[in-house]
Amino acid sequence: MTTWTMLAWHGPPATVEAALRALGWHPPEEAPAIAPPPGIGGLLPAPGMPLPVLDGVAHAAVVAREALPTPPGLEPTDSAEAAALLGSF
Repeated sequence: MTTWTMLAWHGPPATVEAALRALGWHPPEEAPAIAPPPGIGGLLPAPGMPLPVLDGVAHAAVVAREALPTPPGLEPTDSAEAAALLGSF
């Protein structure tokens, strides 16, 4: 059985977008640029969906086989807040 970890981050939209792009995400107006790296089980928002931005702050979540470091310029999001804003896997 595989154990998954859900990580949630928030920060400036461009910074969240760059972090997600490195994991295989793309915005609605673009085709996929890369496949998700091994060990990534899912992204919220899903590839092809827009970033949720509230009061100028973007939010995202990643399910991975192991904990990933928080990307530079982003902050971890409390799991309850992430679930309320993004849903869960």
